[in-house]
Amino acid sequence: MSEQKGVWRTVSGRKVFIADGQTLTEAMRASGKFSKADISAASGGGSTKSDAADSDKTSIKDQVKASQAQLKGTKVVAVIPKGKMTTDFKTAATQLKVSLDKNGGKVSRKGFGDIQVGSRILGAKKYLKTAADVAAIAAIPSVLQNGIQIGEHKNHKGRGYSTVTFAGKVTIAGKTGVLAITVMRTTGDFYKVHRVLTPSGDVFTT
Repeated sequence: MSEQKGVWRTVSGRKVFIADGQTLTEAMRASGKFSKADISAASGGGSTKSDAADSDKTSIKDQVKASQAQLKGTKVVAVIPKGKMTTDFKTAATQLKVSLDKNGGKVSRKGFGDIQVGSRILGAKKYLKTAADVAAIAAIPSVLQNGIQIGEHKNHKGRGYSTVTFAGKVTIAGKTGVLAITVMRTTGDFYKVHRVLTPSGDVFTT
C-alpha cells in the first residue's frame, strides 16, 4: 500500500497530518486531538461558537489574527524588493495576468488544484485598500502555492458558495507582513480578494 501524501502541521502545540485534498479543519476533526474551540479558531472563527453562520462571516483580518501561532513558524514565501514593486493597480494586475497567461490564468496548488486568478485580478481594484495590497499582487501565486490554509467558509456570508483562505509571509520593500487570499469555490476555484496585514492582523504599510 502506498504511503498517503500530505503534510504535517503544528496547530495549538499539537501535530496534525493534512492529507492531499483535505482541509486543515477536516484533518483536525479526523485526528480527534482538538476541541471545538481549536477547530473554530483554525477555520477563522476566532471564538468558541460552533454556529456555522458566525464563522462564515469572519473577515480576512480576523482570520489572520486567529492564525498568528500557525503563521509564526512559517517561512517567507515571496520577496518584493522596493526597486521592483509597483503601487499602480493597472500595472501590477496586468503584469500578473500576462505572467499567468501561459497557464490559462491559473495557479496550481498541490493537493488542492487549479485556482483561476488571471481572469479575476483586473476586477479586484475596488476591494484593495492600501498601496501594499496593490504591491502584493505580484506575490499572489507564491502564497497560493506555498502558503497555509487559515480559514474556510462553508457558506460565505450567507451567499451560497464556499471559500477557503490561504496566507503566507511576504516581504515588501524590506518589511515582512502576511498576504491572505480568499478563494471562491463555485463551478471551479477562483481568486476572490486579498489583503496584506501585519502578522498580528493590523494595517500593513510600506
